[in-house]
Amino acid sequence: MNLDKPQQSRVIDASLNGAGVLVVVLLIGVFYALVYQPLGTQREDHLSRIEQLDRLIEQSQGVQGNHRILREELRALWSSIAAAQERLPNESQEEAFIKRIEEVATATGLQILDQRRRPASVLQTHSESEIHFNCTGSFTSVCQFLQEVSQLARIAKISNLNIESGKESQEYPFQVTFVLYYGVESNDISKQRGV
Repeated sequence: MNLDKPQQSRVIDASLNGAGVLVVVLLIGVFYALVYQPLGTQREDHLSRIEQLDRLIEQSQGVQGNHRILREELRALWSSIAAAQERLPNESQEEAFIKRIEEVATATGLQILDQRRRPASVLQTHSESEIHFNCTGSFTSVCQFLQEVSQLARIAKISNLNIESGKESQEYPFQVTFVLYYGVESNDISKQRGV
């Protein structure tokens, strides 16, 4: 089929226009499938994440406040533990304790008649030893002695206390037994693991 030049030109123009339209439609389809649709999905994921972050930000104020409070409580607990450990020596140090008790007794006007020690007891978490004192003094000196002993830095417990009234005298026989704690084992898991 022979077409004259103007018709050939129209057919070629129509073919080129059709091919151009087809290329444009194909490019739009590829752009939609490879760029626009993934961006839309990504946008929805980002919006969901933004909502989640907004909720977390709303909750973060309370979490921060709680964390701050708990951190302060932990710091106070560690300080308390450190202070208690300073008051609990690794060794019994009975001689130093006896000397300190004698100083307190002298300062308060209490007379120590004698003292006895029991052998140390080694327990699972710590060791302890007992020291028994027989004393005599006025009621005031006994009270002052007990007051001063309660202020000692060393942790000790009075396990036995006996005051007798003197017969027509201002002197009171006084017996006291102290339990000294020392060599406390740490239950800190991180220290046991060597961390």
